[in-house]
Amino acid sequence: MRKIPEILFLAFLFLQGTVFSQDLNREKNINLTLSILSARGEAYIAIPTAQRKSFLMNMEGLTLDKQSDSLSFFYVDTEQFQGILNANIDFEILTAPSMLAPVRMASDLDEILAGAAYPGYQQYLDLMKRFGETYPDLCTIDTIGVSIGGKLILSARMQNGDYTGGERPIVFYSSSMHGDESVGYSLMLMLIDDVLKNAVSSPQISTILNDMVLIINPLSNPDGAYFQSDVSLFGAKRYNLNNVDLNRNFPDVRLGMDYSSPGMEKENLAMVSYMEKFPPMLSANFHTGAEVLNYPWDSWYSDERKHADNEWFIEICKDYVQAARSSDPSYLRLYPEGYVFGSDWYWIPGGRQDFVTYNLRGRELTIELSDVKLPAVSQIPGFWNKNRTALLDLAAKAGFGIYGTVSERGTLKPIAAKVEIPGYDQNESNVFSHRQTGNFFRFLPQGSYELEISAEGYVSEFVTVQVIKNQRTEIGIQLAKIGGEEPSDLEILVKSSPGNHELFIELKGDGSEVFSADLYDLTGRIVQENIFIGNSGTVGGAMFRGIYILKVKSKQQSLNRLVFL
Repeated sequence: MRKIPEILFLAFLFLQGTVFSQDLNREKNINLTLSILSARGEAYIAIPTAQRKSFLMNMEGLTLDKQSDSLSFFYVDTEQFQGILNANIDFEILTAPSMLAPVRMASDLDEILAGAAYPGYQQYLDLMKRFGETYPDLCTIDTIGVSIGGKLILSARMQNGDYTGGERPIVFYSSSMHGDESVGYSLMLMLIDDVLKNAVSSPQISTILNDMVLIINPLSNPDGAYFQSDVSLFGAKRYNLNNVDLNRNFPDVRLGMDYSSPGMEKENLAMVSYMEKFPPMLSANFHTGAEVLNYPWDSWYSDERKHADNEWFIEICKDYVQAARSSDPSYLRLYPEGYVFGSDWYWIPGGRQDFVTYNLRGRELTIELSDVKLPAVSQIPGFWNKNRTALLDLAAKAGFGIYGTVSERGTLKPIAAKVEIPGYDQNESNVFSHRQTGNFFRFLPQGSYELEISAEGYVSEFVTVQVIKNQRTEIGIQLAKIGGEEPSDLEILVKSSPGNHELFIELKGDGSEVFSADLYDLTGRIVQENIFIGNSGTVGGAMFRGIYILKVKSKQQSLNRLVFL
């Protein structure tokens, strides 16, 4: 009987020793974390996933990096870490992802473009300069802004011919707003090089540069990337120099964050200003830490609210995943499909994806390229092979859907009009035509849609449009001024023939036996003359792709219209 108390006593001593050991270990972790926070402004920690929900409810602005069934991984600043201590949350301090292994840096620019080494900051500047100087007719290097630390935030803006605004859709790729996520940084530099070198030889790239503007920003957080040294990415940090996560700092309507909200970081203010100057129709931002695509919304849950174009987002995600997996079937496997609704993965307030999609009326994806944030450079060629075709195919999507123009009836003056699909559009998913050109672009799943085109001072028009996957439907809409002349029984119908670059013209209520239908380029030079006997005819043809002025004239009526072919 005396043995039981002795066993209990020994067990008590063992437990006391374990608790004492745990206390010492926690104290050690606390001191180590405080030391890291003092040096870097951020620390990388893991907490039990079971404690994550209650923890997040008491913390604002916390950056969840990724999660598993057992652990959730966070970046924290000093204030957030104090919240962990106050809540008595279990945690483990981890080595920063950018400090897990040596990083091979480039000795020359060609190594970077071969995916054989990572660039230093000056090499990055030199490479962007070389792109602009080598291909001046195709590439303009823009300065988006300057970081807190004085580093340049650059983009390569590529297209054939001049861009004066509004005549083409803009595709915008941007990477590494988290400075320690490097794969996209390398891939974007390789993509710029690939596009410029193959602008003539590749039909797909040539079409992209002819039909749209492709803008690539390889590095949007240079201070974070080169936190420890301008010549190495080793020691890169996620946050900017103010220890702010840039992907939690964009205007967010759900949270009441707008352009006037205090706390907008310098890098994001510059990015917002640039995207307003070159508003992206289709965009993607690139990250690492997982392998998955996600699409809007990040700050609304899928059972709460979906984007009107949810089906289209799923469609382009599927196409990207299929193209990437054709090279490596095991790629993008965080989810079986390879993609997920943004907040169904995890909730992100103040993210760029929702800002572009809601505020700018663009359509943005977030693409997580690699499970490892800063992988060995030997893996970069593999990531390039998996993503190169998918990246180009995604950009080419901006050439499909509805290409329209809105002008004033009679004068052909461009009109900035609202283009909406009644009963379909919601949460700012409608688009607007450009005030200088009257052009608008709308990406939609295959189907039939009734568009309502409206502008102040004009009579609204309703147009039914057929959309076919991976094809372009081109339409021209003319709005009559309110109080203008009433339409008569006479009418000239103009119908486009998608893919054939032709227009079918039919005269209604017109007794004329002969009519003319001529095409002029935008300089006023006639490029095709047509005389038709009867009340119908077809103009244009395979050689007439572009924007033209159509002039139709009979004995009783005439029409001038800006048209797409």
